[in-house]
Amino acid sequence: FGLSDAVIDAVAAQQRPAVMDVDEALTYDFCSALFAEGRVPDALFARADERFGKTVVIELLATCGYYAMLGLGLNVTQAPVPAFLAGFVPAFDIPND
Repeated sequence: FGLSDAVIDAVAAQQRPAVMDVDEALTYDFCSALFAEGRVPDALFARADERFGKTVVIELLATCGYYAMLGLGLNVTQAPVPAFLAGFVPAFDIPND
């Protein structure tokens, strides 16, 4: 259960994973559109609603929002990196100037 290393590596490299199952691909497309556009196109929302149901779609939105808020909070407060993450290289830089 979980994501393959290939999917994780592609997402970390800001690339669409080449191989995903149907649910992973739909989730990826939904979240990518949400973060890129600030909304989800109607047709994509309809596909997610049909596949997962409204409750899961709302949970997906909440999860995206939660992790976005955490990232923004860590960025704004310039929280120090915990020791267990020493040497970790983030997938992309977020300027805090």
